[in-house]
Amino acid sequence: MKLTRKLMLTSGAVLLPLAAVVFVAGPASAGSNATGTIQCTKITGTVSFTPPLTNTGTAAETATTVKLKISKCAADPKASAVPKKGTVSSNIATPTSTDSCGSLLGTSTPTSDTVTAKWSPTSINSSVGSYSGFTISTGPPPKDDEILNLPGTGGTSSTAGSYAGSGQTSTLTLGESQSSLAATCSTPAGLKSIKIISGDVQE
Repeated sequence: MKLTRKLMLTSGAVLLPLAAVVFVAGPASAGSNATGTIQCTKITGTVSFTPPLTNTGTAAETATTVKLKISKCAADPKASAVPKKGTVSSNIATPTSTDSCGSLLGTSTPTSDTVTAKWSPTSINSSVGSYSGFTISTGPPPKDDEILNLPGTGGTSSTAGSYAGSGQTSTLTLGESQSSLAATCSTPAGLKSIKIISGDVQE
């Protein structure tokens, strides 16, 4: 299952939980595991943080809520089914002073993450993807939006359930540049949420 998504998932503090959101294990449906490969070229959503992330965060734990919508999916000729759309909804608690923006403004993390995508129609079972880590890059000017790439350079990935396999990729684009994220993190209110404005997934 290969997914190429442009979506900025949370790292250590922000990207790490986000990466875990791309696919989080969920209950199996009454359907069956679809086979083959698919590509979904539209991903939008939000990632919210409680408490908000700041440059001097000291909270013992940050609750990260990720909600994504996946659509515009196509499949290879041998795929057994093509989803019309998919969703990801997850609540992630990250320990050890993770309400800091430091990791969000970094460049990579080796931390592994596992997340689940639920498909429509429900006759297609969920896909559970695992990534060894991710890297962060900057999109083209003038917006310079931050981009989360899963897995990171030299990393590995795999998917269980529908569209099972290895070598999946996800690229997620945030509606924020590094400078705008840094500016929000430096305010007293901190960074409460991030919008995912586009993405591409290959399973």
